[in-house]
Amino acid sequence: FIAGLLPNINYFAQAISRAGTNMFSSALAMFSTAGEIVIDNADAFFSGSWSTGTSSLDKFGSNYLFAASGSGATATFRPVISTPGLYDVHVWYPQGGNRSTNAPYTVAFDGGGVGGTMNQTANGGGWRSVASGQPFARGMDGYFQWQTTGAEAGKVVLADAVRFSYVTNQEPSVPGAVPLWWSEFYSGVTAASDVDGDESTAADEYLAGTDPLRTGSRFTFSILDRSNDVVRVSFAPFHGGRVYELQSSSVVGTNTIWGTMASTPQSLSSSSGSFSITNDASQSKFFRVRVRLP
Repeated sequence: FIAGLLPNINYFAQAISRAGTNMFSSALAMFSTAGEIVIDNADAFFSGSWSTGTSSLDKFGSNYLFAASGSGATATFRPVISTPGLYDVHVWYPQGGNRSTNAPYTVAFDGGGVGGTMNQTANGGGWRSVASGQPFARGMDGYFQWQTTGAEAGKVVLADAVRFSYVTNQEPSVPGAVPLWWSEFYSGVTAASDVDGDESTAADEYLAGTDPLRTGSRFTFSILDRSNDVVRVSFAPFHGGRVYELQSSSVVGTNTIWGTMASTPQSLSSSSGSFSITNDASQSKFFRVRVRLP
């Protein structure tokens, strides 16, 4: 994992390694984090008879389209999803007295869909929520669609812009699960699987921040140094979005009771952390690091 990345940003990365006194670096690579996908009417798919309008001051962009209620026309805004996961969906339309008070719409996503109506006579000129935290798969199967069938007679339905916003900090809602983007990135991985045969499920490896396809990728924990009664221990990997707790016990067995000694580690680097504690040298103790979601 790379911690601290912001949504909707282009990042540049380069791998650097050292062998003795020789330094080797890879070519510069670029990747983008998921964020907002805004689709204006010019990039939507229209069926039926639609007309272009420009007079409303609260429009998105330079124009918008409108169609008569009951005409059977549809306007479909279909995003290209490269990062699967949970998305919020918002619409933008310019309000007006000749708009439908119950313009029908449908949001289709991975595994289902939701529908409703929107009063386009009010609250225009801004983003209006129509769906929150819905799963969208990679590709173009998901969409938002305005419909005219069933709308208030004698009015028009407007189609202007739609925004699909990736929900940040997506974590499993229940223990033993993994986010959709993570399972798709590691092809063939499900939460309960152990593809690399290291006796850790993919859900455990997601929590620990290790690679579920590589046996040698493990969570490590060791004593860095000990001075008098102060013990400094390190662990890796370390990244944001997790709670790390240094725990101890005087015995280890089936019903071991672990007590938390520290829960605020220091970062040694971008991928490892450490705890410094005062330890009673007259008493033998066992230590472990517990990793959990906040």
